[in-house]
Amino acid sequence: MFRLMVSVLVLQVTCVVSAQPANPESQDADRFYDRGKASYLKREYADAIANFSQSIRLSPGSARSYYGRGTVEYVMRDYDRAIVDFNEAIRLVPSFAEAYVNRGLCYEHGPQKFVLAFTDFDKAIELSPKLAEAFLCRANLYCKNGGDLRKAIADYDVAIRLIPTLVPAYAGRGSAECRLGDFDKGISDCTAAIAFDSKNSQLYLERGEAYRAKHEWKKAIDDFNNALRLNPKVVQAYFCRAGVYYALGKFEKTIEDLTNVIQLDPKYCPAYLARAAAYSEMGDFDKAIVDCDVAIRLSSKLAVAYYTRAVAYERKGNKAQAELDLLHAKELGYTPTEK
Repeated sequence: MFRLMVSVLVLQVTCVVSAQPANPESQDADRFYDRGKASYLKREYADAIANFSQSIRLSPGSARSYYGRGTVEYVMRDYDRAIVDFNEAIRLVPSFAEAYVNRGLCYEHGPQKFVLAFTDFDKAIELSPKLAEAFLCRANLYCKNGGDLRKAIADYDVAIRLIPTLVPAYAGRGSAECRLGDFDKGISDCTAAIAFDSKNSQLYLERGEAYRAKHEWKKAIDDFNNALRLNPKVVQAYFCRAGVYYALGKFEKTIEDLTNVIQLDPKYCPAYLARAAAYSEMGDFDKAIVDCDVAIRLSSKLAVAYYTRAVAYERKGNKAQAELDLLHAKELGYTPTEK
């Protein structure tokens, strides 16, 4: 239920091009570096790369220009080129902690992603124990790796002590706490993050899910409403709000929200299954069966889809078809605990 939703936010922290100490450069190289940084901040990435590249041509020993170009390449998802540039920045300035952090972020997308990324984040922390972003990125990686959430929380704690306004650290820690079942702490951290960034729809979504887990339905709906007010295209907010409405027996509202999910993401299989369940509760078994049909087309080996359709057929009175679907569900590994 609870997703790590801070990885994109991290880019705003660690991938901003910073002015790192470098070898003496010509005024022209400095000028192109400044232009590259300005273009990056304006998201004019092609211009940013061109300017950083010109700075490098004029001053090949400029670690910060390699770092700048690597950062842009990372944002453009050209991870291999970014790694080459971060390698050069580190070769020129071995103590360049931020370059280790950003190279670690690149390694997360490679074949040995976790090992190499952890190594770089560890090195960055060794070089710069007060670099909050290094702790933040390592914490995120603990979460993504399905590993030690308590170690992740410890790193988030350090990041927050270093930068008390670091929104992604509160968000990440809140997510980890919820995954450990400590919803009150998770809600507290999401609330702290919202205090610093009240226009972030994902923060309301995360807190809403925590309230939903606690069956605090009104607070959950309020948060999902806020998420959708800020961004009407947040699919998960509609889906989660639909879950609350279903729990409250408000099946028409459930169907309305799930229909919005399907309009935004026609291949989102769970929405069809959830809507089928709501249709069944309303006695509209034909529509429930149609939704199950779509879910099965999208994922033909999804056992619960056959089971859901079997229930609809049985309630409609078609026991023969219900038995066939139940048999198929069991063949695919369905067990009663999946209800």
